Amino acid sequence: MSTEFFAVSTDYGLVILTSAALAIMCFSLGPTVIASRRKHFNKEFMDQFREEHQREIGEPLPDLGFPDIGSGRYSAKLSYKSWFEFNNAQRTHQNFIEALTVVISCTLTGGLRFPIPATIIGGLHFIGRLIYIIGYRFKGPRGRSIGAVLNILTTSAIMLLALISGFAIYFKK
Repeated sequence: MSTEFFAVSTDYGLVILTSAALAIMCFSLGPTVIASRRKHFNKEFMDQFREEHQREIGEPLPDLGFPDIGSGRYSAKLSYKSWFEFNNAQRTHQNFIEALTVVISCTLTGGLRFPIPATIIGGLHFIGRLIYIIGYRFKGPRGRSIGAVLNILTTSAIMLLALISGFAIYFKK
């Protein structure tokens, strides 16, 4: 087992900033989902569940339709339009969360050996994610295609870069 260390380029700061920008973008989507919850799971709508919830659970009904994530008991009572709008907001955020760990960890790992390529790929992923969010939010699932393709390509590229970086570090190349 080797105990050698290697130096990290000052360019790695760009990798950290790119990763932080992706995390901030994902975090900033949370309030948009809450706004959608306020619109669709408002007090008047939720009143229809209050008595049953109190009887079955023995505590007050949670605000904003929690724990329903768009396919549960409360959502089933929404109009189709409300259900569709809420699920579009929910999916943009959930899809981002599903990919975020892979993208950030691979960006940080790939950037150890290749900081500029990792920053470029991470930046392209950021742009793809923005296109995905805007498209999905305003046009529904059909509007996400361009962003989705860019995200698939950049996620694949950053995973490959992380693997190459790991091998390069291990074999001291």
